Amino acid sequence: MQQPTVDDAADGRYASDEESAGELYSHAQTILESGPVGIALLHEDGCVAQINQTLAGWLGVRPGELMQSPLAIWLEGGRDGEALRGFLAALRRGEKGLNCQLNLLAPEGGQGVAVLVQGMALSSSQGVRYSLVLTDITPHRTTCQRLAEEVETYRNIADYTHDWESWFDPDGDVRWINPAVERLTGYGMEACMVMDDYPMPLFHMEDQHQLRALLKSGRDGIAAHDVSLRVKHRDTSLLWVSLSLQPMGQELGFRTSIRDISERRESERVLETAKRSAETASKAKSRFLSTMSHEIRSPMTAILGVSELMGATRLDRQQREYLGIMRRSGESLLELIDDILVISQSEAGLEGGRKEPFDLDQLLESVMDIMSYRASEKGVKLMAHMTGSLPRRVDGDGVRLRQILINLVGNAIKFTDQGEVVIHVLPGAAATAAGGETGYLFSVVDTGIGIPPGKREVIFDAFTQGDDSDTRRYGGTGLGLTICRRLVKLLGGQLILATSEIGVGSTFSFELSMAPASATLSEEMNDTESLALYGRRAVLLSPSLAMQGMMRELLESEGLAFTSVENHDELNSLLEPISISGMDGQSLCDFLLVDGVEPFPGMGVVDYVREIRQRPLFNHLRFVILGIDPDPKERHALCAADVGFVTAPLKRSAILQVMADVIASPGRQLDHACATLMRTAAHERVEEGQSSPVVRFLLAEDDQDSVFVIQEFLKSYPCHLDVVPDGEKALEQFKNGSADPMGTGLPYDLVIMDLQMPIMDGYTSVRQIRSWERTQRHSPVPVLAISAHNCDQGRQESLRNGCDGHVCKPLSRRELLKNIDFLIHRHRDNLFGSQS
Repeated sequence: MQQPTVDDAADGRYASDEESAGELYSHAQTILESGPVGIALLHEDGCVAQINQTLAGWLGVRPGELMQSPLAIWLEGGRDGEALRGFLAALRRGEKGLNCQLNLLAPEGGQGVAVLVQGMALSSSQGVRYSLVLTDITPHRTTCQRLAEEVETYRNIADYTHDWESWFDPDGDVRWINPAVERLTGYGMEACMVMDDYPMPLFHMEDQHQLRALLKSGRDGIAAHDVSLRVKHRDTSLLWVSLSLQPMGQELGFRTSIRDISERRESERVLETAKRSAETASKAKSRFLSTMSHEIRSPMTAILGVSELMGATRLDRQQREYLGIMRRSGESLLELIDDILVISQSEAGLEGGRKEPFDLDQLLESVMDIMSYRASEKGVKLMAHMTGSLPRRVDGDGVRLRQILINLVGNAIKFTDQGEVVIHVLPGAAATAAGGETGYLFSVVDTGIGIPPGKREVIFDAFTQGDDSDTRRYGGTGLGLTICRRLVKLLGGQLILATSEIGVGSTFSFELSMAPASATLSEEMNDTESLALYGRRAVLLSPSLAMQGMMRELLESEGLAFTSVENHDELNSLLEPISISGMDGQSLCDFLLVDGVEPFPGMGVVDYVREIRQRPLFNHLRFVILGIDPDPKERHALCAADVGFVTAPLKRSAILQVMADVIASPGRQLDHACATLMRTAAHERVEEGQSSPVVRFLLAEDDQDSVFVIQEFLKSYPCHLDVVPDGEKALEQFKNGSADPMGTGLPYDLVIMDLQMPIMDGYTSVRQIRSWERTQRHSPVPVLAISAHNCDQGRQESLRNGCDGHVCKPLSRRELLKNIDFLIHRHRDNLFGSQS
């Protein structure tokens, strides 16, 4: 077989190239004939030399029917023919990048096609020819026409809209204004379009800076809504307008819409004037009542203070009855003043809610501190119980919440002659509210007289009580629940009477939503003390179901195992199996908590402790007695027996602190839990002639009767007291110090400052004292403020002005000494801590 030569291969390649070229030409011809665009080849005179199938299809003819006919006759109207001839002439001149839009004749029964024509001129031996490419733009043109119609519609709407509309390009230059501009400014559209720096000259000079900033924000793509500005009318009058600005994208710029709000502003002005007048009148009433409160409370300090001093002397039965009438009448008068003052403040809008971080445990304890004396006077047990799963540190209006609970607890104590009053804090119906908030259900439960069914709806009305006869029996204004309901509503809740039964008691409840505290608050117990209690076992001896529930919740939330018994027999039943079996008593409990002073009839607490500890295997038991107020001899006996105790009211922090101290070391608990009582014992030693350290107090008070009462209250306190009549002399005396027998000025340990005094008020004096201390680099001396204003508001104002504590007139010896003890003890702890 003969092999192919190179020449043969070359001939085959050329043959292959010719075949490929033929295929390519065939493919190109197919594309040109059936492609999406029309193709036309025209002679120099504009007659058709050749067209493709696509163009013939648009015209509704066969390609051969157009041969040698002018293309212009297949266009709509003479204007399109002129356009085609001009386009071909331009191509002949060699112009590049040209196009024109033409409308083809509609075929019979069809629609015409709008085309975009592009092409070039070709030179040949037969002269010039034109190659044209026609693209169907019918959908695009239809869309453009529809948009044009919509634009015209919107333009008509904008032209006749009541608002003044303007359109600005991306550079901030005005491109369109509607006719409403003339109604608002007196200037026509044409004048505004050529106005320099439009629209600045049309606005009040004082508003132009704000307007310029708004227009700049529009160029930056930032919207604005309902901005009030003033427009200067051509007749020099002014009118208020509301401007809104809407960016329309980088290509379109932004638009402004301006509406006349002069009538609305005038209505608002009239309403605001009326509101200010009403508020001024209401605040004037509140100031009057506040002043009257001060003027009444100052002499009431003397009246009630002296009656308290008289009560400590030897009186016969009739004298004590007279004294009791005087005290009760004075307290009723003060309650009336407080209730009317709070009502007037809420009417004046002075009770605005606020959100600040606070600790719910501390708030509940402060409520019990305030109400404990009233409860103990009636022999009513006061407790608070909060579910352990609820966040303790929250953001909310702690001042108002405290006021609500104080009023509810005070009301409950008033109508409860025996039993208990308990504050419960439980998860709300919606345990977790929107925005990360938690629902808190607050309830105040009492074992009082109950409320008749027919009175349960009206008890929240002002000056109303459960029974008309109750006003004479229990006293009061009937405003307490009205105040509480208003304050609860202010905080976003609703106060309701949840349950009530005659002779059994009542429950008042409300629910609030609060978020976890945004700021850090100090802990009541440190980690070491919490760990000391974790895993321990406690048994509670108490007949009160409320006490059992409260202690179970408290101790189990701290990781303790808890058991409760109602009486001594049940406790014996719990202890005897261990004694008989010889088991370690510690397997049962580490703590025995005893509720009250007489756990077993006829046996005191100390004897009861000794009896239990004498049993085999129980000498290790730690005892904590709850809710007692021992006298000095009882305190010493408890201390000698290594028994911890917590005074009423029972507070979460105090209970846990005493239990931690009992674990830490015997005897230490008295130093922590009963520091105030031990200091009171020191005062009693002074009365008995025993030596005790003396502290130096400065009292600033202009009312001589109040000075006398305070001096008498402090007679048993180991202190030296200097008295000045106004804030200016207080500042001077504080700088000089308390003179000792040698004439040396010694620094004061405490300043007791009345806030309303002549020449210089207490607030100003305290601020200047603090400034002087900073200048001299002295440690701040505690200041206890005294005022006749609302306690919650007064306390907040005092703290803001540099005071450390606050007591309200009329003063009680117990409250005054309690605050003094606390401030002196804290001050010395701070001093010793800084020195160590």
